[in-house]
Formats: sequence, C-alpha cells, structure tokens
Amino acid sequence: MSKVKVEKDTSERWLLTYADLMNLLLIFFIILYAMSNIDKDKYSKLAESFSEVMGMGKKPESVLELETEKNALIEMEAVQKAKKAAEQENKRMGEIENKVKDLVKQYNLSSYVTVTKEERGLVISITDNILFESGSVRLNEGSKGIVLGIGKVINEIYDNQISIEGHTDSDYMKSGEFPSNWELSAERATTVLRLLVDSGGIDPERIFAVGYGQYRPKVPNTTQENKAKNRRVNIVIINSSYQGSVPPSISDTGPKLKAPSD
Repeated sequence: MSKVKVEKDTSERWLLTYADLMNLLLIFFIILYAMSNIDKDKYSKLAESFSEVMGMGKKPESVLELETEKNALIEMEAVQKAKKAAEQENKRMGEIENKVKDLVKQYNLSSYVTVTKEERGLVISITDNILFESGSVRLNEGSKGIVLGIGKVINEIYDNQISIEGHTDSDYMKSGEFPSNWELSAERATTVLRLLVDSGGIDPERIFAVGYGQYRPKVPNTTQENKAKNRRVNIVIINSSYQGSVPPSISDTGPKLKAPSD
C-alpha cells in the first residue's frame, strides 16, 4: 500500500513575514519617539539596551555624557577657584583687623574705636565725640591722624569696596544747618570720605558714603551712654561676596584699575 503524500498549506505563510515586519516598524518608531525627546536618562538606557542586544557588553560614551562631564569639571574648577579666593580674602581681612587693633592699642583709642567682623565685611567704628564737635561736620584736627592711619592700613586691600556710614542718636536735630539727622550723618560720612580720598590715597571709585541718621542704632537709645555709642562713623571694608549690591562705576566697563606698585 503506497503512502499518501501530505502537502502543507503555505498560502498564508506571508502573514508571519508581515507580522515580523510590523513588529520591527513598531520598535523603530518607538526608538524614534524616544530619541526625539532629548532626555539623558532615556538616551543612556537606550544605548545600554542596544549594547546588550548587539553583544557589546559595554555602555558607549554619548556626546551628552561627555558634555556633562566637561561641564561638571568646569564647575568644580570654578568652585575651587572661588574657595581659594575667599580664603585669601579672609586672610587679608584678618591681617587688616589685627593691624587696626594694634593701631588702636598703640594710641590708646579702645574707648573710641572698635573693630568687628560681620558677614558683610570688616567694620571699623569710630565714635563721633573724637571726630566732631556736637552738631558739627568739621573734623577735629587731632582726629585726622586717626582716620588717615586707618586709611593707610585698609588701603592694603585694594580691590574691596569701602563704605563710610554716618550714624546719629535719636535726639532731634535743632540746628538750622541740618533739617534732620539724615543730613548730619550723611555730611559727616562724606567728610571722612573726603579725607580718605584727598589725603589718604583711597581711590574714589571704590569708596562711597551713606547717612543712616538714627535708624540703625548699635544699642537702644534709652540712656545717654547708649546714645553716645550710637553717634558714630563706620568704615566698612566690604567682602567680595557682598559687592554685588554696590552699584558699579562707569569705569567697570572700561580699563580695569591696577594695584599701586610698591
């Protein structure tokens, strides 16, 4: 008895090829969609998946990764540079503080001059009774040497801005020359500024004056002793981190200043 020959039906075999093609197209469009959204994490995962499928076993370095590493390196260098600059400035500030304190001690001025470190910078505070007569803006002759001595020391830090701040107590200003304590405090600050610029060698582009009147007291204006402490002129060497709040001079857009040679 002869065997019956069985013929396989291949009329719909094309469907398998068609299904495979559709799957490949779907994967292709998914990949295109994923790449159209520039996302570093997605890109890295996609690259890793291709690497595993192709048997490479190693994640390739992408342009995005290289750029990220480059930016991180630049940021790290900038942080280290800023940190080093801050350390150098703190060191210079400490040296200036010690020199002013030595000057105060040498001339027995501890009752009139105080030196303190604040977040904004180094504050040298001089009480008004050694600088001016009551209600006056004319510097006492004996006090000019004190101001100029301090100016010589602080001029060693050439880059930092210097703020001269005038303060008064809360007593009403009765002088016809000054309508309020604001004008008196501002004029006193300007007088000290002029001495530092005209005779002390401070560059006028790095120094400015401001009058606060009685509105920034050191201590409450409740006693005569406290009022005496509040009547003062501050010379403030501003930290570089705070200098962004100081309006730049026009010359900042032109040639830069150079430190004076020895």
